[in-house]
Amino acid sequence: MKKNWFLTDEKSSYVLGFFVFYSAWLLAFPFYGQLQMGLYDLFESSNVNVSLIAVTAQFLGLLFSGFFVNSLKRARSVILLTTVFSALGTIVFFWSYTILWDIVLIAVSFVAGLYVASWGYLCKAYTTPHNRVVVIAFALIYSNVLMLLINVAAVNISLYLGLVFAILCLLISLFLFSRAPLPLEVAPIVLKSDPKTVRRVIRVLYLFIMILTITAGLMYEVINPMFAHHTSFVSWYWAVPYIVAILFLIRTTSKVNKAYVLYIAIALIGFSFLSFMILNQSLGSYFIVNSMMMFAFGVCDLFWWSIIGELFDYVENPARLMGACLSANILGIMVGGALGRSFVSMEWIDSPSLVAMIVVFLVLIMLPFLNKELSSVIRQHIFLVRFERIDHSEPENHFVLPELTAREIEIVELLMTGRTYKMIAEELFLSENTIKTHIKNIYSKYEVQSKTELIKIISITRKG
Repeated sequence: MKKNWFLTDEKSSYVLGFFVFYSAWLLAFPFYGQLQMGLYDLFESSNVNVSLIAVTAQFLGLLFSGFFVNSLKRARSVILLTTVFSALGTIVFFWSYTILWDIVLIAVSFVAGLYVASWGYLCKAYTTPHNRVVVIAFALIYSNVLMLLINVAAVNISLYLGLVFAILCLLISLFLFSRAPLPLEVAPIVLKSDPKTVRRVIRVLYLFIMILTITAGLMYEVINPMFAHHTSFVSWYWAVPYIVAILFLIRTTSKVNKAYVLYIAIALIGFSFLSFMILNQSLGSYFIVNSMMMFAFGVCDLFWWSIIGELFDYVENPARLMGACLSANILGIMVGGALGRSFVSMEWIDSPSLVAMIVVFLVLIMLPFLNKELSSVIRQHIFLVRFERIDHSEPENHFVLPELTAREIEIVELLMTGRTYKMIAEELFLSENTIKTHIKNIYSKYEVQSKTELIKIISITRKG
């Protein structure tokens, strides 16, 4: 069946829209944003630690989001309030520098962490397992495109114009959020695997993300400053390879083994640091180094963001999952940044490349193990392709229903998760009448009269 990579349903478009505009502000301003750094430089008040403090605040917001956001209603409230607060806080930066800047930057960074984690709840509620990866991919693409537009305006025209664009993004995000239809309640947890297995997978994924993003921290502190004099080109090009990588992944056919692409991307990170060590600080050198590194980061980011999206159906609190896993991203950047600053102060020119190669080596060792762990929970994913000969036997945690067609088995599995007929129809791109016909046939085959009776007999089948 031909895949449709465009979002056609209204719910997915809304959840994509308001997140994209908020993320554009986040990337351009509090999260190592060129707009933030430019404003601090304008008043010669750039504290070397201000960006680190802001990122630390976002890390705490992500890490502790599960304590604040434990329901769909709470997630909606947090997103509404944090968007308003972020817009009001950004206005402060139209004034001359005072200590208020630092306080506001820390505050908006913390609530930004809460926002991103809360979006996990809405992403699960507004999307289906069939289109969630696509929604996440386009969220990463569009937010980076908008971020580049803000950067270009701020760097090449006026910092205050960039600030206006950033606030405008927040207002558009607020408008789209207010127009979004109220989502259905989040479907109950899907118990396709043992909860202990799921927790183990999350821990392994956390470690993988943290180790890999150490290289991103080195990039921010070591590589980017070395090419900062190419101001105009850097303002728009640096995220282009990142966008291209994600487009490549979602546009390529299933014949392309994306697990191999992930290996190649990790190797590219190592090559980019080696190139940085060998090449000079020319524009051509920047093009080579940045292209390899940001393409690799695009592949890696889509990998773990989409895995997080897949895991929504295995946890009770998507916000806690989203916050915890993305806090690993921030933690890795913080550790890499700390290492980068140490190396720069000690003038160990080749140390960043050495550390990067060690990180790449560790990740390459972890990747087969991570693939095996994730595959034990998630049956099908664009990156989770086994390298060994495929075993067509059914795994232990997947039940086989006798006498049913493949479509009927799929419908029964969705019924077991608590989904309604309407929700199943949307996920399978069928009409409700067609779903009802299938369910009527299923009832007939199992000689039951209700959904409760069907679930009971299937539970007995699974235990047997």
